[in-house]
Amino acid sequence: MVRSLVAQLLSKKPDDFDLDFIDRKFIQALEIGDLRALCDLFEGLVNQLPPSAALFLTIDGISFYETKDRVQTTCAIMSRIIDIADRSRFVFKLLVTSPGASKYVSQGFAKDQFLWLPDVDPEDDDAFEYNVGVFKERAGNQARMAQKSVMRTNSELREGY
Repeated sequence: MVRSLVAQLLSKKPDDFDLDFIDRKFIQALEIGDLRALCDLFEGLVNQLPPSAALFLTIDGISFYETKDRVQTTCAIMSRIIDIADRSRFVFKLLVTSPGASKYVSQGFAKDQFLWLPDVDPEDDDAFEYNVGVFKERAGNQARMAQKSVMRTNSELREGY
């Protein structure tokens, strides 16, 4: 996971990063997959982003990393990422998803940081209208206009528009 995050950062603008903090000992630790070194590398790169930057980090399917063999490493990585995000001097948005309930990583987040979505059958034509209905209750008039647009779009799609 951390290797992927580092690779994604470096692939965008590799010349924008100063890698002088990486010495031979650090490289050796990276070569053997040392978790602390990988996280230090990620943090070292993230800390070089300008204050005007916005970093959007999405970790999809975190529960797949919560296996018996990976759970401790996964929790350590997530703890480090959250710590980096909390200390960042720029906009750092972290979205962690799970297709089911996360047993361990979720414990690192406050309950008000969760967004629970209802199970929806993709074949159910009313599923989307249900969600619009919930939104309508919360957003008032704006939702009424959106619902009219959605209903029009849905009927256009059904008619083969």
